Formats: sequence, C-alpha cells, structure tokens
Amino acid sequence: MKFAATLLGTCLLLVTATGEAYMLPSLKPSHLMAPDGKQVQLRVRSPEQAASMASGRYPGKVLKVGRSTVNGNPGYRIKMVTNDGKVFYVAVDAVTGSVGRD
Repeated sequence: MKFAATLLGTCLLLVTATGEAYMLPSLKPSHLMAPDGKQVQLRVRSPEQAASMASGRYPGKVLKVGRSTVNGNPGYRIKMVTNDGKVFYVAVDAVTGSVGRD
C-alpha cells in the first residue's frame, strides 16, 4: 500500500512539474507506424471489410472475425464454414490486402 501511494505521488509530481502528461499515441484505424518510423497505409480497415474479402474469395458462411497478426502485419483471422459443414480459417493481411486460407 505504501509503495502504491509513493508511486502515485511520484507520477503526480512528474505531471505537475512538467505541466504535461505523457500518453501513448492512439492508433488511427487507417494507418500504423512501421518500425523504421514510416507511416503504413492499411488496405483492409475493418473486420467487416476483411469478412467480405474472405467470403468473396472462399464460398461459405462467416462465423467469426478476430484481429490477428498475418505475415508480421496487423490483420484478421476469419472463421468460416462450408455448405457441407467443414470449418476453416482465412487470414487477411491488413497492410497488403492478401487473403489466404489458414
């Protein structure tokens, strides 16, 4: 408890001494920063767009869409089911726009 109070006091002191608080920048859905500091434009900007691309490429019904890392890039993993009941996954790379079956 004493440690938490000391930590809180130190943080408050830092904020009031500098006059500003440091926060992590928020990421906009349309771009990310690459490791070299350059801005990377996303080709796939929403889970709905990723699901549409997956169902356009592979026949079946979309069951679930989740955020994932694809080829080292941000992307989506889509769970789908075929008309005969077989479940499969599709990966969509948000940077390149590539769509592939997992």
